[in-house]
Amino acid sequence: MLNPNSQPQPAVAQSGALGRYMIQAIYMLLVTLPLSIIGFTLSVTLIALGFGLTPLLIGLPLLKLAVHLSHALMMEDVRRTRGILPAKAANAVPSQHAFGPFTYRELLTTTAPYVPLGYWLGKLPAAIGQFTAAVVFPICGTAMLFSPAVYLILERYGIPSFQDDVVFDVLMPALTGLQRAYVATGLGAVFILIGGPLLAVLARSQGSRIASMLQPRAEAIIVEAPAATEQRSAFLFKHPMEDLKESEYEFPLANPAMKDANSSH
Repeated sequence: MLNPNSQPQPAVAQSGALGRYMIQAIYMLLVTLPLSIIGFTLSVTLIALGFGLTPLLIGLPLLKLAVHLSHALMMEDVRRTRGILPAKAANAVPSQHAFGPFTYRELLTTTAPYVPLGYWLGKLPAAIGQFTAAVVFPICGTAMLFSPAVYLILERYGIPSFQDDVVFDVLMPALTGLQRAYVATGLGAVFILIGGPLLAVLARSQGSRIASMLQPRAEAIIVEAPAATEQRSAFLFKHPMEDLKESEYEFPLANPAMKDANSSH
């Protein structure tokens, strides 16, 4: 079994803020949702099928195959996640994970083989949010930047645009169609500016979740409580004079003759 702490972290190729923004947008548009659907579907289906067929004995090999396949897909997503993070955040995400080999008994009695299943159960909802954010802000914002060009092209062919827009009719009824197109361009720029920090937060959140799941936890130190008798003895007070013996009070006389006189009486 590999120890992730003993393996050096591979270097992550770094890019500027704009390049990282583009990489994050591409990952959240094209990678995260399809990979999450595949990982979630295969993990849940094969693991459930393996448990169901366990009484027939063929379920145990299928269960072992399912957990290792789920783990391989998870590590592929981990590798891609490290590529969209800054250097400091990427180094905090483990590039390896100690996993297996598991015996058939461990598949039924421990939870370690099912860490990848828990990963995909949480990743699919997060991937839907990432995909939505990437579509709304970078993609829609970029499309809105070309609103004046679209307006002029459609106007040339006699196709009206922005004149009958319900939102603009309520908010800006006095503006012409071209002026409304320029307003849409400004909104697109705002969407793009919002998308950068938002995608960065989503990427860091995913990296933190991966690090919390894959990094080994410190073992708890169990301190046994002292016996009740020892606890009581700590509060007992014993006067020091109780340990003195009677012989310690017998002091020799300075004049031996007085001792002989006393003994004769």
